[in-house]
Amino acid sequence: SAFCTSSKLVKGFIMNKVLKKIIETCSVPGNEEALRDYLIQKMKNYGTIKKTRWTDFYCEHKNNHPDKKIRVVVTAHMDSPGFIVQEIEENGILTVITLGGIPSQKMGLRPIQVHTSKNVYPGILQIHSADSEKRKPRYNVFCGFKSKKDAEKAGVQKGDSVCFDPCIMELQNDFVAAPCLDDRLGIFSMLEIAKKLANEDLDCNVYYAATGCEETGGRGAQIISDMSLSNLKLIRKN
Repeated sequence: SAFCTSSKLVKGFIMNKVLKKIIETCSVPGNEEALRDYLIQKMKNYGTIKKTRWTDFYCEHKNNHPDKKIRVVVTAHMDSPGFIVQEIEENGILTVITLGGIPSQKMGLRPIQVHTSKNVYPGILQIHSADSEKRKPRYNVFCGFKSKKDAEKAGVQKGDSVCFDPCIMELQNDFVAAPCLDDRLGIFSMLEIAKKLANEDLDCNVYYAATGCEETGGRGAQIISDMSLSNLKLIRKN
């Protein structure tokens, strides 16, 4: 499951501060700005940064040249499955909408975080009910707010992002586990490739593209593809 993916890693590797930051940054589909801004800061010395009108961006290697015939795009997506606040109930409970493929059978009483414009509130995800016709579960989040007014006073608003708690567990035999670790390792791998190739004068032009909304249809990847940056793509898949 993408919600607690285990990966066999070198002992201590998970403590890399960049990977840790990527794992801990809330980035639900359509609201990837926080992770995007962090990645841009990390990649701006590797080349020219160009943003799309959405949350996607790409970095053009600083040694690219028009005479090079082959153009390669290395890409990974910034978003991971999550929720947004749909409604604040009178009793302070938050009703949320799913973003991305979330298996309801694995979602009972999961720890989450509600990200407002100023604060982050821990909470518990609960399956409230299922639509009898469409069979789609409805989710509530309990953060301990006493009422709607209490939640609003704390800064909670409709549209706020709700992410899985980014717990990082170091297990036996050098295994680690974290929510959506496969997605996060994709972004981290792209950063590492950009870092290692930063001063190389390659035989091809290279672009590093970070895309959004992969979990809800791949809009960001389509936007980057429509730019025709490359005639060859290396695509990281889960």
